[in-house]
Amino acid sequence: MKTEKYRVKCPKRVMFGDPWYFKNYKDRLGERDRLVVNYTPLQSFAAGVVLQEKEETDSSEGVQKFLVFYFAPEEDIDTYMDEKMYSLQKVFQREILVDTACYVIGIEGRHEVWHTGVNGVCGIFTEYYREEDGEKVTDAGILLIAAPDSVTFEDMRCLTEYLFKEVQLIGEEEK
Repeated sequence: MKTEKYRVKCPKRVMFGDPWYFKNYKDRLGERDRLVVNYTPLQSFAAGVVLQEKEETDSSEGVQKFLVFYFAPEEDIDTYMDEKMYSLQKVFQREILVDTACYVIGIEGRHEVWHTGVNGVCGIFTEYYREEDGEKVTDAGILLIAAPDSVTFEDMRCLTEYLFKEVQLIGEEEK
């Protein structure tokens, strides 16, 4: 349906999840970090954002909207933004849930709360990594966020411009 790709300045920190978890688990960091995303990209990483609008697979009438944040080395960021990875990489993935029918997206002091209208899975955090000499080496971090039904594609554009610095459109596609 519709896809837009952006390059953005890589932030120092990204937070995403149910605001209740951030507030009530601040003294239990291990538990909190299982429930939310509190991600610090490597300093050497670049960043990109992809906004997507797709037809729902289980219904011919609905549309799903996603914001996907990518963090990876400059030379690899386009590979991940094209939804590809390298064959030797391993994948760690976890679902991000909400229990208060809303979530917060925060980047370096700027944040937005979106009301989902429902509880459940609202995002997925994925990390691509490899092992070198028994050490885990992170190659990319990817945060997929499902936008609520009430959010428009234009709302997602505005949020991207609000949250990130140096936002530059690098490609768009409409089907």
